[in-house]
Amino acid sequence: MNDQEHFDENPVDLEYVSLHNDIELLSPQLAEISSGIRQQDVSNYPIFIAHLEMIEMGKLLFTKEKNLTNWNISMCTLEILVQTGVIAMDKVDEFRKVYKDPDAFYCFLVMKDEPQFIFIKKPRTLEQ
Repeated sequence: MNDQEHFDENPVDLEYVSLHNDIELLSPQLAEISSGIRQQDVSNYPIFIAHLEMIEMGKLLFTKEKNLTNWNISMCTLEILVQTGVIAMDKVDEFRKVYKDPDAFYCFLVMKDEPQFIFIKKPRTLEQ
């Protein structure tokens, strides 16, 4: 079975492929935003939020309509997700342990049927 057949059978995969394509397109801006958050001591844990529908979480950075992407992307931090109850206080240490190096990876909270955290490797040209 080739990849196209696999994606046709599983539409969830197509959505994640489209998210990956959007991240690739916006990667220079995402890298700059992530770096700025850390350099300005806002947070050591920048988190981007990918959502298909508009949400009231984080700061909206990119919209599907304006940026001709498949996903809207907002910006948040671990601290804000704890403050709003998205991440329970007793799970913070666990989250910090699995959080990958922000110089090499983007952390995304993907808002789909079940919200999920994923880490996407930055293109080598953007690794710091």
